[in-house]
Amino acid sequence: MPSERAADASGAVVYEITGMVCGNCETFVGEAIGELPGVLRVDVDAASGRASVTAEGEPDDAAVAAAVEELGYGFAGRARPPHPSAPRGAR
Repeated sequence: MPSERAADASGAVVYEITGMVCGNCETFVGEAIGELPGVLRVDVDAASGRASVTAEGEPDDAAVAAAVEELGYGFAGRARPPHPSAPRGAR
């Protein structure tokens, strides 16, 4: 059975991260996740509290959590995918 995965339009896995308030936070989190093995691309948005991670295969959730938490931010896991009946702008 396939795992439920919160993905953005690019197929990246989207994680919820708490405690980010500025562009420096985005940079720190992006660099930390980007150093993990197999990670190809990271896009971080402090305003939404999300990081989109593209990797070779499935990203290692525990490694992402450890990298984020080592910096002092909170890791809330994979973002929930939008419900299919949600308004288009909410997706």
